Amino acid sequence: MDNASDFAQDIVVETVSSRLVSGYEAAQALLQSSPDSSLDQDISTALEMIGAAADADRAYLFVVSDTIFVENTHEWCRPGITPVQADLQQVPLSAGDPIWATFQSEGFFCSSDVTALPFGSDLRQMLTEQQVRALIVVPLWQGREIQGFAGLDYVRGTRDFSLIERALLRGFAATLDAALQRRRQALRHQRLEAELQAARSRIAAMVTALPELLIETDIDGIVTGFHQSNPLTFALSPDEVIGRPPESFLPGFAARLVRKAMSEARESGWSDLHAYTLKIDDKPKRFALHVTASGNPGDGPLRGFLFVVRDITESYEQDTLIRQLGRMAELSTNLIMLTDADRNITWMNPTAVTRTGIPLAEAIGQRPSDLLRLAEEQPDLARRLCEDLENGAEVMQEVCALNQRGLPYWLNLNAQPLHDNDGRRQGFMVVASDVTFHKLAEVRALRDRQSVFDASHDGISISQPDGRLTYLNPVLRNVLGVAQDTPVETLYWHDITPESFNAQMPSILPQLYAKGFWEGEVTLSDPDRPDRFFEFSISVQEDSNFLTISREITARKQAEKDQALLREQLQLAQSRQLVAQLAGGLAHDVANVLAVVSHSVEMLKPGSTPQAIASLEQIEAATTQAQALVRNLTHLGQRGANRALLDLPTILTEAAALVRPSLAPRLNLSLDLPDTGIQIFGDKTAAMQVMLNLMLNARDALSGGASDMAPETLQGRISVRLCEAPVQTRLHQADIGVTLAGRRYALVEVTDTGTGIAEDVHDHILDPYFTTKGTQGAGLGLAIVGDILLRNDGALKVCSTSGAGTTMQVFWPLAEEALADLPANLHEPDAQPLAGMQILLVDNDDSTLMEHAAMLHRAGAETASCIDPRDAMAAVRASPDEWHAVVTDHDMGAMTGAELAHKLVEIRENLPVIVASGGNRLNSSGDSGQSDVRVTLRKPVSEPVLVSVLLNVKLRSPFSSRDPDQANAPSDRR
Repeated sequence: MDNASDFAQDIVVETVSSRLVSGYEAAQALLQSSPDSSLDQDISTALEMIGAAADADRAYLFVVSDTIFVENTHEWCRPGITPVQADLQQVPLSAGDPIWATFQSEGFFCSSDVTALPFGSDLRQMLTEQQVRALIVVPLWQGREIQGFAGLDYVRGTRDFSLIERALLRGFAATLDAALQRRRQALRHQRLEAELQAARSRIAAMVTALPELLIETDIDGIVTGFHQSNPLTFALSPDEVIGRPPESFLPGFAARLVRKAMSEARESGWSDLHAYTLKIDDKPKRFALHVTASGNPGDGPLRGFLFVVRDITESYEQDTLIRQLGRMAELSTNLIMLTDADRNITWMNPTAVTRTGIPLAEAIGQRPSDLLRLAEEQPDLARRLCEDLENGAEVMQEVCALNQRGLPYWLNLNAQPLHDNDGRRQGFMVVASDVTFHKLAEVRALRDRQSVFDASHDGISISQPDGRLTYLNPVLRNVLGVAQDTPVETLYWHDITPESFNAQMPSILPQLYAKGFWEGEVTLSDPDRPDRFFEFSISVQEDSNFLTISREITARKQAEKDQALLREQLQLAQSRQLVAQLAGGLAHDVANVLAVVSHSVEMLKPGSTPQAIASLEQIEAATTQAQALVRNLTHLGQRGANRALLDLPTILTEAAALVRPSLAPRLNLSLDLPDTGIQIFGDKTAAMQVMLNLMLNARDALSGGASDMAPETLQGRISVRLCEAPVQTRLHQADIGVTLAGRRYALVEVTDTGTGIAEDVHDHILDPYFTTKGTQGAGLGLAIVGDILLRNDGALKVCSTSGAGTTMQVFWPLAEEALADLPANLHEPDAQPLAGMQILLVDNDDSTLMEHAAMLHRAGAETASCIDPRDAMAAVRASPDEWHAVVTDHDMGAMTGAELAHKLVEIRENLPVIVASGGNRLNSSGDSGQSDVRVTLRKPVSEPVLVSVLLNVKLRSPFSSRDPDQANAPSDRR
């Protein structure tokens, strides 16, 4: 029975041992082939193989340290078994003393039943806490020191360990130890490789740092050794140097420097560092020289000297550049600050010290933003700038800083990070330009601009693109109804402008952004003035704001309206004048015919039968009625004159305003008006007609009458001058009308710089329907001017030279003269200036004869009237010396006034003949006998003019002599 039991037990042991051997071999093979990179994973796998093959609950590899039981572990646990790694790492090394002692004596430690261990021992307590019932552990050695141990724990029950299990586990530990040793050697090899590589790098750096030139000399300076690195410094071979003193291959100053360094080395064993410059290949090179003595000068004789020469050109240039940059920074008027990577100041230039008022010693360690006190004025800006710098961005910003006394100043700040060669940030550089002066100048300019804007008569505003107003001057506030005390920053443009203007903004904005400006007219209304017109100009400024300038043009609009009305009135007056011209000519011709009929009836009456006389009386009545109708015809087309006091400068200004828009770009019209007003008496429309016609004729004269000339090619000047004419001492005949002696006139001169009036044209310019403008003119302008001036006792004189321009002189009686109705004694009680004069009147119009006779009778003259010129000749022939003057019509059918004057002068040489013309021609200079006419007047002749002319004749007594000046003066110059 015992034999059978022992046999079964042997079979179990053999089975377990066989399984354990297989697990051991597999684990050993795994560890022996495991690469270093996966050794830890393979150890864990091998532990699992051994633990499973030995039917253990735990398999582990523990590494111990000098103080704790376990420092590092590899552990495998059967499912459901708690690992012990965390707990054992807290157990002191002394708790395993029984195990360490057994390792030394037996080479392993095992316990088939943990409860058999001494009660109360640390080891038993530790194992019990780990729920260990049995265990076997084997050491891992490193020399004679225990490195760690591998073991198997049994938690589910006790276990007897066979010799085979003990041997296999010790073999597994040896395999683990070999694997760990192999890894330690690999790690040591890697460390040695790294150290070797580092040594190589240091050697390479040392080789790189070797001087370019090593020279050995004896105590006399004779070269005994020469080593030169690449690139060659001197391009000299040792044969050219060895055995020679330095004076033989170095420049004199360099050789003297070498001797000085040798003297220093002879005294102290080494010399100071000496720098010098040599020209190598025509380029300056900088070198540093250091000499040491060979041997100890204090203990024995010198053997020689060792010269170390380095090429420091690059570092010298860099140092020079750095010094220059440093000097520039010191002398710069900009604030310059350098900081470390944490933005703490490490240096700043004197300008920064002066501007901030903080010494450099106090500034070091502070941040530029704190030194400039940016956060006090602009905290959000200061925070944003710091964030941008930390993010690696370059900062450019205008900021307001405060100095030590709290006074503000403005800087253009430029801050950027500084990096080393590897791109790592080393710090920051801050460069700031002080723009306080410019800022204050800008503020002053803005203040001055605001003052100008405030004083402007135009409305001005500045607004942002979103419509928010930043400025609104008082004028525009009044226009838009904004109170002067309303803060402008609370206003938006679209809230204060009318809806009609806001409705235009969608069409205004595209043009504004495309062209940069917009101009247009805007109508605004208020309760006091319902229609106010404004000219708006909006422009985009450099800062994207909108500058709006408004100018009220209500007065200009009204003036334009008035001018349009005035133009209509002038056109109507021109039309009426044309009708009057036509009707007057027709009436004069018909009156001549009727005069012949009436005269014939008178001739037939004597000797006629009563029946015939009755018929002649019927004819005479019909003729009288026809003459009345003809007299009414002369008023056709004439409107009632609204005569009043007129300010002549105002008339000229308005006429010029009407003419200027029609001038070509290079034509200029200027007014020369007196400081004091000059008043005349007359009809405003008639006066405007005179001035406007003369200015338009001057304009047309500058174009030479060529309608096909481009307006931009025309050039010239029209000058209008107004003054009071000098008072004449005697009557003067003008081209139209006369100027009376002693009478005061306003003189208007309209001068152009055109080509003047040719001689063949001069005699016809005053003729109705005569024009040099072709189809462009009607030929009635000067005829109308003449009629208006004659009706107002004025005169027109034409002064022109061909090729030198033309001046039209208008003489218009001053208001007080017109009201006084010259001559001065004319309306005095019982005044008869022409008393004693016998005047013969000749006209084929009875009404004119009666009108002239009445004028002269009131002036004291005696008159005789003749319808037929032949009767007048008979009367003068009968009594040549009885007549003091003859006043005759010009157009009288078969004989003209000029022809009658000629015949009368033949009868009496010095008889004054005055011709009054009422036909279409103003004068008849080409007629025979014209030189026999003393004065030519234009019908209708006013009483003052007629009386003044005859008074002038009376004053030139004796009546038998003619005044040479009057006799020779042309009476019909044009």
